Amino acid sequence: MSKKKLTAVLIGLLLTLFMPISAASAQTGAHISVLPAQTTVDLSIGSTALVQIYVDDVEDLNAFEIKLEYDKNVLTLTSWSHGGILKNLFNVIPPVNNPGFLQIAVTQLATPGYTGDGVLLNLNFKAIAEGSTPITITKADLARSTGPLLSRTIHNGVFNAVRKFTVSGNISVEHNTLRAGIPVALVGGPVFHAGPYSGITGGQAGNNFSIPQVWRDTYTLTTAQPRCLNLTEALGKSFGMTSGNTTLAPLALVRGNAAWTDNEINAGDVSVVGTYWGKTPADLLPGESLDGDVNFDGVVDLRDLAIVAGNFGLTSALVYAGWTP
Repeated sequence: MSKKKLTAVLIGLLLTLFMPISAASAQTGAHISVLPAQTTVDLSIGSTALVQIYVDDVEDLNAFEIKLEYDKNVLTLTSWSHGGILKNLFNVIPPVNNPGFLQIAVTQLATPGYTGDGVLLNLNFKAIAEGSTPITITKADLARSTGPLLSRTIHNGVFNAVRKFTVSGNISVEHNTLRAGIPVALVGGPVFHAGPYSGITGGQAGNNFSIPQVWRDTYTLTTAQPRCLNLTEALGKSFGMTSGNTTLAPLALVRGNAAWTDNEINAGDVSVVGTYWGKTPADLLPGESLDGDVNFDGVVDLRDLAIVAGNFGLTSALVYAGWTP
């Protein structure tokens, strides 16, 4: 090949690389989705929900056939309707709404095709039993007004029908120095992604906190009580609500963690006690707290230092290692 021809070929290749991409070649195809991707209803207070079949990036959509499947033992489809993006519809076949199965095939008559995003179908489901079921689009043919099918990607959904229950328990500070006002939280919920749920302990004997309306799931218990070694999420004190309303095992938090966010009783806690030595709430400046008062009696003194010294070296991981919710 001559030098001139080689140069021409290279220029041609470069021009091709830098040419604008046409709208047709940039088209990545339509998407048809079950929305929300995950629906959760509470069987104890209400068990109906709207689920939509939604399309994105359709071009000249004129007709469609949809087949949908779900667990008929968990759900029933009480009613459905068209989303409104297509007009003047004609049923190619009669709609089929059987337990666990829906089939709809329609086309527009003498109406321009639809381009854009929008709701194709509205589906009203009712949960009839506790459980979880996929909502699966098993067929999704989307046709242009000129006949060819659109390229499309399917995104299915999940429907959860569960109950809400109450979690209660008994959390105090060791030696019953403090029972009221301890912050408690339930973190996690990996199945239904609910939470965190929070509560505060009361001063009564026995169970002193109760968190209602909690989805049946698995959670990690945490506490956030100043001047104590707390339960953190990292400790993994988890429990499952397998039997409904759940009562957790009693827990007494260990005192002495004056610098309480590190969950370790060490020289830092001794320093905090020394800093506030002899002080009461009346001596505090705005924004200060009496964290050196680890026995909660309203004054920082020798008794607080004795508690820090007696629990020196303890950590949350160590003292709660044998406790399970």
